[in-house]
Amino acid sequence: AEPVAAVAVDSSGVAEVGPDQPSEATIAPGPAELSVETVYALLHALRVEGVASLFIWAVPHDATGLLGAHEARHGIHAGAAETALLLALLPEQVRMDLAVADHAPPDRGVLTLEGGASYAWLTSDISESGVIGDPRPATPALGQALLEQLATSWVALIRELHAFRSPSH
Repeated sequence: AEPVAAVAVDSSGVAEVGPDQPSEATIAPGPAELSVETVYALLHALRVEGVASLFIWAVPHDATGLLGAHEARHGIHAGAAETALLLALLPEQVRMDLAVADHAPPDRGVLTLEGGASYAWLTSDISESGVIGDPRPATPALGQALLEQLATSWVALIRELHAFRSPSH
């Protein structure tokens, strides 16, 4: 894939990666634009340069106020958050008439599905429907709110990655 030339993250900044030198990123004021493709392209460029390998949700954010504590912690696949984001970004791809809630078994102590001491699993190990969470409360407005929260968090992370210099002894 072609390296990304610029990723406009939100109205407070653009993370720009040069096509020939992906590690030379600059942050500048820019228009509000965000797509999953551009975020993934930037993350790919950063990973290739050995800077970071990050998951789209792996930024500091608190969706609890938007989703509720249970769904924010346990809605990890095709739940309210992911479904709402898709309703905001690709509504024609979402079949809300097929939405069902399905949850993972409770954590067993130290071992959890996700977190400090996670165990290996496939969605099919946990859920017959493929859902781990509850997509039914998802709306395009919720998706837009989550997208804005994630975009703000990505701007902060991209700025920090750009300024980061590995400590030297």
